[in-house]
Amino acid sequence: MAQKIVRRNLVEFLPNSPLQLLTNFTTMKGTIKRLVTEKHFGFIGVEDGSKDVFFHETGLNGVTFDALNVGDTVEFQMEDSEKGPRAVNVVVVRV
Repeated sequence: MAQKIVRRNLVEFLPNSPLQLLTNFTTMKGTIKRLVTEKHFGFIGVEDGSKDVFFHETGLNGVTFDALNVGDTVEFQMEDSEKGPRAVNVVVVRV
């Protein structure tokens, strides 16, 4: 008996939103604007002047939350979450 070849719809492979399509592949730069130490999250002021972006300590890469300081320059990618866009793969840029 011949095997059926199942073709998947291309839509299954596309991102869930235009934000993911535009930002998953783009590294953005910004500055740590605010840290909420008791809850381990903060906000990044984006270099291009767009709205500040939320980040959680789980989105950090190569640095611990306690090592961050307001004013640190960072690079990151954007991701959609249940509550809106957030920064992930956040890396501190050492000058």
